[in-house]
Parts: sequence; structure tokens; C-alpha cells
Amino acid sequence: MNALGPGRAIAIVIGVALAFAACEATAPTPTGASSPSVAPASASLTAAAPTLAPGLDRPVGVPVYAQRLLDGCKPGVAACTDLPPNTYYTAGTWAFLPGLTFTLPVGWSSLSNEAGELDLNPTADGTNDIMIWRDVVPWVGDRAAIELPSDPEAWVERLRSDPRLVVSEPKRVVIGSRIDATVTNGGRNDLNAIAVTVEIAPDAANEESDCPGAACVAILIDPQHWAEPFGIARDQMDVAGCPCTATFTFYFASIGYASHPHLLVVTLSAFGPNAESEADMARLQAAAQPILDSLIVPPVIVDN
Repeated sequence: MNALGPGRAIAIVIGVALAFAACEATAPTPTGASSPSVAPASASLTAAAPTLAPGLDRPVGVPVYAQRLLDGCKPGVAACTDLPPNTYYTAGTWAFLPGLTFTLPVGWSSLSNEAGELDLNPTADGTNDIMIWRDVVPWVGDRAAIELPSDPEAWVERLRSDPRLVVSEPKRVVIGSRIDATVTNGGRNDLNAIAVTVEIAPDAANEESDCPGAACVAILIDPQHWAEPFGIARDQMDVAGCPCTATFTFYFASIGYASHPHLLVVTLSAFGPNAESEADMARLQAAAQPILDSLIVPPVIVDN
């Protein structure tokens, strides 16, 4: 894959092969990462939220027919590969956002389900996927800028003002629903998000010494869970049939209690030959839309 950071690779070393940390008795960390370029934050980015003990219990709002997708997913794990079509929810001590529910059609796998990321991808397609993150912050220079605002509006404004990027006009959309714990029996409200499509600018300067393409830029990080920032490469040359560039569609949404907000980011990553990027993203969006429509976000955000 052409982007990295969330438990995948180090720096802007980008390839189709992905590496993830297995779930162990301690919090997962990216495999293959040598030395983090930013130390994990010592405190939560927001005030302490109401907590729910992580584990195998079915959280509020998860349908009774939903099946557990346990943490520990990584490439090659049989239980996470070519999942049967069904409704799933993330579960386990180090699962991503325990209780996040989604429905998969035929032909999808999970390349990661850990505290820092849920990754879903078409089983037969090794280059396009859905990545879901939370509480990411800007990567500025060589550090995580945790002091900058990280609400959806601030994120979109920041991306659109970044000369290294080409960003589409923002759209307000609905991606699934969120459980409102204040409603009797756990009612659902629309999960409103702001969507933008992002590519690296044609004249962006290279910022990484080990960049596999013409230019690489790092834009964000989850300082609680990732050892390296997430970046974008242009004219990547290490895949047959390329130079290739990634196109991303980011959906930024606010989740959690109003007094303890969190940021949810759903990211579509379409990777292929430069001239086909627009068509690649359109195909991925069509395939991913039913999954996005099915998302149910739990009311309690577990700080695992």
C-alpha cells in the first residue's frame, strides 16, 4: 500500500505488502518499526470519557445478530481473511473502538483490527481498502501537533490550506449511524461527516529521505497507537505497471459524548496508475458505500 502509519510500516516506506502487530498481552505496536519518530502521548488527547471495560461483552447498541470480529487481525490470519458476509462488531481487549458495527458483503477481509486501526479490504484486491481511525492529529514538521484543533471542520480547513495537497470541495454526508445512549433502549441518530478527496500536489517537495517515489509527505498520526505518521507518495515506482499515486477520501466525524468528543476518520484508499486514480476511487467508493451505510458507532468510546 502507498500510505502508512496506522500499524503498517515505518516512515513513508510504502509497498503492497503490509505488516501489522499481532495482539499480545500488551498494547499492539507496529511490526517492523525501528524507532518511533514521535513518542506516544502520555495523556489522552481529550478529557477522560466514560469508560467501558473492553473485552468480549456485547456493547450497547450492537444488534443481537452481529458476530464478533476479535482483535489480532493482520494479513494471513485465517479468521480475518475472506470473511463470510455478515454483520460484525469489533471485540477484544485491543480491538479498534469496541462495539463498532458494520456489515460486510461477499469478498471482504480485515487486514487489521487493533486499538489504532480497523482495516477492511476487498479480498481479491491488494491495493484498495477502507481504513478507520480515531483521534488522529496533524503531523507538522517532525512531530505530532496535539495542540491543534482536531474537530472535523478544523481538519478539513487544514487539509484545504496545505499547499502540498490537492483537496476537493468538502461535502456533508451521512455515514451510518451512532447510538444515542440518552434515548430509551439506545436510539440511533445519523452519523454526520464531512468528506474530502485528497491527493499529493504535482509540485509537492519530497520530505522523506527513503521515499520510494518522486515525493512523499506525512500529514497525520495517532500518537496514542502509531509509531510513525501516515503519509502519501507520488509516482511510486516499486509496483509493476506504475508510477502510481494514491487517492484518498477522508470522512471526518465527531463521536462520543458531547462533553467528551472524539474524532472518527473513515478513509478510502485507492491506489493505482496515475492516469486512473479518479476511476479507481469511483470504483472503491461504489464497493465501500454499503459498508459505510451500515456503520453503527457505539456511545461509549473505549480508551484502549
